[in-house]
Parts: sequence; C-alpha cells; structure tokens
Amino acid sequence: MKIFIKSCLSGVKQARGLVVIIDVISASSTIVNLFEAGVKAIIPVSSLKKAREMREKNRDYLLCSESRYRLSGIDLVNSPIISTDVGGKTILMKTDAGTRGILEAKKAAQVIVGCFLNCQAIVNYIKTVKPVQLTLVPMGSGGKKPAIEDELCALYIKGLLEGKKVNFEDVKKKIITGSAKNILRYLTNRKKLIASLSLNTSKTAPVLVGGSLQSFKSKAS
Repeated sequence: MKIFIKSCLSGVKQARGLVVIIDVISASSTIVNLFEAGVKAIIPVSSLKKAREMREKNRDYLLCSESRYRLSGIDLVNSPIISTDVGGKTILMKTDAGTRGILEAKKAAQVIVGCFLNCQAIVNYIKTVKPVQLTLVPMGSGGKKPAIEDELCALYIKGLLEGKKVNFEDVKKKIITGSAKNILRYLTNRKKLIASLSLNTSKTAPVLVGGSLQSFKSKAS
C-alpha cells in the first residue's frame, strides 16, 4: 500500500485511492461524536442554502454548521461536544474545511473521515479494505493553509499503519502549544479543544456511501 499525505483543498482535489479526510478541530471529531450519539446518517452539503432547501423537504433533518451561523437557523454547532438529542436523526452538515473536503474528493475510490477520536478504527478499516493507494488529507484552517492538529493526526495514522510507536501525549502537547490559534483555544474554549484531542474514544469509521456518511463499526482492537 502506498501512503500519501496531501494537505488542504488543493491536496484533496489530487487525492486518489482510499481518502481519509482529517479535520480534527472540528468537523471530523464532530462527525465521529454525532455517530456515537446515535445519528442515522450525515449528509455533507456545499452551502447553507442547499441545506435549508433539503430540510424544507424533510423537517426531521437537522442542520449542523459553524458557530458563526447560530443566528441563521442551524440546529447544531460544529463541535465534538454533542448536547442535543440526535438519536436516529439525519444530519445535514456544512463546514469550511471538513465537509467541503469530502465533497471535493472527486478522484477518490472511497472517502472516510478520521481524527484522533477514531484513529484505531480508521487503521482497522484501512487494513480490512487493503487499498493499493491511501491518501491522508489534513484539511487545515478553512481548507486553505495547514493546521498543526490535522498534519500531526495524518502523521499519527501513517505511523500506526507503518507499525511505529508514537507517544500521543507528546503529539497532544505539540498541538496545544504549536500554534497561536490553539493556545488561544486552550485559554478560551479548553473543553472543546480537549474533546477533539482525546484518543480512540470511538470505534466508528464514517464512510461516504451514496452521498451520505454511514457508520462502519470496527470490531478489531
């Protein structure tokens, strides 16, 4: 298996084979925890306008997006801390990096979503599928420039696949102190940051199937 790392939106447009979309803070972590909270499916959408049109046709759908859209009629904020009952629901999700990356991975044979919360589940899924080519895509800040948490998560997953031992606590420390943005997050929204930097809390590998993400549960340890 050949493993490539291609960053941001420019990278995802080139990504081939089995593609892992990584947006640690927060789309990937939010997606994983939504499945842990019992959602039926998550549909990535390109715009809030499209999401609202889809919700008009099905009032049971819930809309998830960034916190700046709180006053625009969203039901859920893009955050790994799930405080709303979402059991059995279908989620329409729009984010600047994570879900956009899913939609832009047009050359992929298959798309899955990864973060620290489901690292081992992702590795197990990859080993089950045995792709000829694997592309890890750290989506970065707004999909435009690399973010340390996404880059290090991609390297962490690659290391696990290659049988390397990497100290997660060291990785976590580098993420928290490695950018001004994360230092600020630690000071102002520590709960959300730490929720995104927990390891293997989920056995879910979200897999894109026919336009929506479905939960594939890993049974291996």
